[in-house]
Amino acid sequence: MRKVLTQILDQRDIINQYCIATGFPIQKVMKIVDCYTLNENNIETHLGYPKPIPAPFIKIKGDKLIVSTYGCLKNPVYFLNRELKRRYPNDFFNAVNNREIRFRNQLYDIFKQDNFIKIYENVILKAPNGKILTDIDAIVYDRQSNSLGLFQLKWQDNFTTNIKERRSRISNLIAKSIEWIDKVDGWVKTESHNNILKVLKINGEKSISKVHLFVISRNHMHFTNTELDDRAIWASWFQVEEAADNVFVEPSGDPILDFTNKIEKLSPQKRPVPPDSKVVYTNNQTIELSKFKVIIG
Repeated sequence: MRKVLTQILDQRDIINQYCIATGFPIQKVMKIVDCYTLNENNIETHLGYPKPIPAPFIKIKGDKLIVSTYGCLKNPVYFLNRELKRRYPNDFFNAVNNREIRFRNQLYDIFKQDNFIKIYENVILKAPNGKILTDIDAIVYDRQSNSLGLFQLKWQDNFTTNIKERRSRISNLIAKSIEWIDKVDGWVKTESHNNILKVLKINGEKSISKVHLFVISRNHMHFTNTELDDRAIWASWFQVEEAADNVFVEPSGDPILDFTNKIEKLSPQKRPVPPDSKVVYTNNQTIELSKFKVIIG
């Protein structure tokens, strides 16, 4: 029953239990427990989110903590993430900035062969008048086919089950990515191959057979009732990993094109349905539920 019921315990007892379990010194455990606790100092921040995340511990009078069963089981890392962001904003945003480097390096692990040139830094694109247009997060060039891949890497914050936050993430992801596609596509069409390769810091190469644009999201990509610009390949990181490891396509002589074809096979519209699946895919169907109608289009 102790693992099921919400309890009120002394904070020092909880800290002592964790010290025994982990072997950590008491000062470190006190900081850890404090980061998982909702108290008078952080309550306004956490309740200020559109959908607050339940805290594992809630401080009440004196040394007493409510140990929330729901907060402990409902992914307490989400609460910890918000609390660390509040407590250590500089460290948090440094970590956010560094995660793009990790993301890019993981992407480049897919292109390990020596025929690929990979650029390990963001590249700024400028208009002829010197105005900054946008930047490119990752660049892959294949020496054999002269094919070029330009990547926009997106890493959204979690939005849990909150619809308002979900809409905000979708709006920022889709609109900003289409803006990026517009600028990169326009720049590529107006620049010579030599100048494109020079700006992208791809040295020793002179021609480009094809340019592939990618928008890769760390978490979510394909949402209902959203249209994706077909000038680019859109995929979540989960799709990219599965495509690279488990999807086969006939080699075309252009490995970056093969990569796009693998991802396309896993898009929700093209993903094959297993023969034993009980899921029914249909269009133009209306389902009536009481006074409501659900239209599947």
